[in-house]
Amino acid sequence: MATEQRRQFGPESLEEALDLARQCARLKEEWTELDNTWEEALRLRHLLYLAAKPDFVPPARFQQAMETCVECLLAGSGGSGAGNASLLSPERLLQLLDSPDALPLLQYLSWLEEALKEITSGDGPSGSSFRTVLVPQRAKGALKSWPAERSLLQQSACALWEALLLQGPKHLRHAKEWQEALQERQAIQRHQTEECQRVARELHETAGFFVAQVEEHSGAEWPELARVTQESLWRVQQVAGDLLQNQKECWSQAMEDYEAFASRVSSCRASLQEVRRQVRRHEQAFSQAAQRFTEVANQLVAWTSVLVPKLRVLEAKRAELREALELRKRLPLLEREHMHAEDELDTAQTELRKQKRRQASSQRRGEAATAGYILEHQCELRVAHAQKRAEALQEELRDAERRLQGAEASLPLQLNHQASGTASSAPVDSLTVDPHLTNEERLALKLATLQQFHEEMVAVATESQAEHEKMLRKVEQRKVQAAIKQAVEPDFMPGVRGDWGGYDGHRGIRFTVLRWLFDLLAGLYGFLTAFDGITEEEAARRVEQMARLNIREWQFYDAVEGYSRPPAKGQAQWTNGAFYGRVSRKVLEAYIAAIRAAGGRSWLYVQAMATDPGDAELQSGHQMIGRHIVDGRPLLDVVAPTKTWAQRFAEQWGHFAAELNFTGIHWDSLGDWDGGKATAAGADFPGFLQETQKLLQALGLQQTANFVDGFGWSLEAKAVVEFPYWETWTIPAVSARFFAEAAQGGGAVWACYPGKDAAHDGEAQNRHFQGVEPAQLMSERWQAAQCTGNAYLLIGDGERRIQTEYFPDTVALTGEEILQLQNPKEDCNYSAYQSASQSVNAAKRARPSVMLLVLAADGFTYERQAIEKWLSMHNTSPMTGAVLAHRYLTENFALRHLIEAYESQLSDPRTGQAEDAATTAPGRGRIKDLPRPEPGESGATSVTCQMRRAKLGEV
Repeated sequence: MATEQRRQFGPESLEEALDLARQCARLKEEWTELDNTWEEALRLRHLLYLAAKPDFVPPARFQQAMETCVECLLAGSGGSGAGNASLLSPERLLQLLDSPDALPLLQYLSWLEEALKEITSGDGPSGSSFRTVLVPQRAKGALKSWPAERSLLQQSACALWEALLLQGPKHLRHAKEWQEALQERQAIQRHQTEECQRVARELHETAGFFVAQVEEHSGAEWPELARVTQESLWRVQQVAGDLLQNQKECWSQAMEDYEAFASRVSSCRASLQEVRRQVRRHEQAFSQAAQRFTEVANQLVAWTSVLVPKLRVLEAKRAELREALELRKRLPLLEREHMHAEDELDTAQTELRKQKRRQASSQRRGEAATAGYILEHQCELRVAHAQKRAEALQEELRDAERRLQGAEASLPLQLNHQASGTASSAPVDSLTVDPHLTNEERLALKLATLQQFHEEMVAVATESQAEHEKMLRKVEQRKVQAAIKQAVEPDFMPGVRGDWGGYDGHRGIRFTVLRWLFDLLAGLYGFLTAFDGITEEEAARRVEQMARLNIREWQFYDAVEGYSRPPAKGQAQWTNGAFYGRVSRKVLEAYIAAIRAAGGRSWLYVQAMATDPGDAELQSGHQMIGRHIVDGRPLLDVVAPTKTWAQRFAEQWGHFAAELNFTGIHWDSLGDWDGGKATAAGADFPGFLQETQKLLQALGLQQTANFVDGFGWSLEAKAVVEFPYWETWTIPAVSARFFAEAAQGGGAVWACYPGKDAAHDGEAQNRHFQGVEPAQLMSERWQAAQCTGNAYLLIGDGERRIQTEYFPDTVALTGEEILQLQNPKEDCNYSAYQSASQSVNAAKRARPSVMLLVLAADGFTYERQAIEKWLSMHNTSPMTGAVLAHRYLTENFALRHLIEAYESQLSDPRTGQAEDAATTAPGRGRIKDLPRPEPGESGATSVTCQMRRAKLGEV
């Protein structure tokens, strides 16, 4: 519905909406209770008309074309608008002028300048006019933010238009009902007044009759006078009673009608207030967007007034510009050819002199000179030919120089030689030499110039090669890590992680072993949402609070400006387009510095499947599969993630993340949008991640991704992210898949929000947990993740916890909850998040029989089946990577007996006997003195200590 209305937004439908606003505004003349809501909407009509015009949408590749104009025309202005006398990168500008984008660009800029000037003649949103002062830095920022500001203005205009069309008829209808109810009340008032007057007249007439009777019989005997008086009073009583009875019924009905109409008046008044509130809300949003749009348009119009005339002149002089550029490319070639011709002439002249000396020597000796004469004649011909060629090239060179000077003189702007960026710039500069120099001096000067240019190119090549080798080393290191991970994880870790995890009651053993080997997670996972309104010291304090809870991975939730593009380079502040939160660059930098100091990693949240609404330029060539509407306004357009989408979309975000020193990017997704539309549209999330990994690695960045309900999860996707991150909405079906696939072996992040209260209304992930308090769900899910060696998304913004998918909506953790999170229970029961079959298998594996433990040549203890499989394909240690001295395995009896004793202690109900049996076995020592891990201590460390003690004979 919203998409259809959006397509119908135009000048005609806007005029219809404004006509409704005019009708509503006229009602204020009749009722002074109404405010200026509708007048305010009419005051904004000029910008509304601008946003409704089809021409307001920029042409295709508008952003690239304007960036070319900035680089060529604005960068060399030095801050002066019309005084820009140089043209930077003329080749790039010529390509633009030759392309089909030039004419639409000129037409759009001309139309935009006139349209914005028309707006200034009316009542603008701020009452100010567009200034014509050009500030190059602000103009560049305005150009970069123009698509987002234009789109935001059009979205808010569309929302206000929809509100006028929707709320205007309601306002007129409620106003009409209000007027009718007031008229009915007034009619009841008049009727009842008339009835009261009639009753008074009847009583007055009856009383007059009574007086007349008394006066008529005033001379009669008293009994007669009493009788007459009594009869008259009875008549008065009868008339008054009839009138009272009739009026009671009439008054009762009239009172009900009067109160009903009063209720209708109150209801209509409330409805009118709600209608105006809805319209005012959209008016305020549009006014804010219009204010920002005005600020951007100020600089854009100021530069457009300078840019358009220059572009039109250059368009007219395109032939001269092309000739000048071709001559600039041709001159170095002619110069080199002339130099070669002069070298050839010198060589021929030298050969001729040698031949003449040999001929003279032969004549003195009296030898035959026929052959010598022939050779001498050939040398003379060669000299004449070389001289003729050198003179022709010299003349051609001079002609090219004259033509170049003429072409450049005809251009309105001077071509900037240093901006060409080509290897021919040095030889071109060498043409401006003293014309009185001899050929030998000119040749020496040219050789020196070429030598200098060659040395500069060698220096540049050396730097590029060093950078290339540095990147190759990084790539090679990542390949080695990936190879170790791929080889070690399936072969070695199943035995250790699958059987030892939770075996001896020590928390976190699987997670710690995995962290030791592969470094998937630096610690637990948290988030940040407050990026403005706090000091840098407060930002560092929040990171320190989370670090005390072992948080080492931080997601920066919605710290960007929009979905299509990142904020401009160096921009100090911006507003998040999703929820209008302010973001300060200094606060971000303070967070990131504190995270680095804590040994953690920072991840920039970027939605991989979204653009700003209506961003046709970025969406060009890619399929838009839907639009997300929030609070009646379009929030984002949904795009299917593919490799080609990554190539267009990801690099700009990588540069932004690298600029702020983020560790990497967390690519969020929207899952299989709207019941499978993403898959139907050809979504390839693993391919997207493979492509983004290449782009981010070139910038020294890492990446993670959100596999919403398992969307896009595969071995290929797992190989290109630092660790898996699953947001599960379907329990237990998808949560079971998470624990079986992504969380197997640990090192994954699980996002499953605990909710706001025990009712869990509208919370899909908690529909099976109605009646369970969020604090209990939080504790259970935290424990389930910890016991399986994974992390649960819970803690953020210091010591606060998440409630729903809207991260900023957090509540403070209590002291008891913090202690509970720091010391989770030892039992790993997470069957509520597994399927039935998984729960049964987990129960069967809960108390495994003692495995066969063996010592390898590296001194570490392994399960025999796992290490034998490893050694069948490797000759190195899976723990250290060093080459093993031999492949013989020795059973670790000491550790085996230790485990058997501890298992018997756990299974024997008689705790005292169990302790004796476990601690006094012959030759085994006392294991009760072995330390249990303290809260927060890794269980793997304790087991490793026990292994080493077993080897040293301490047990």
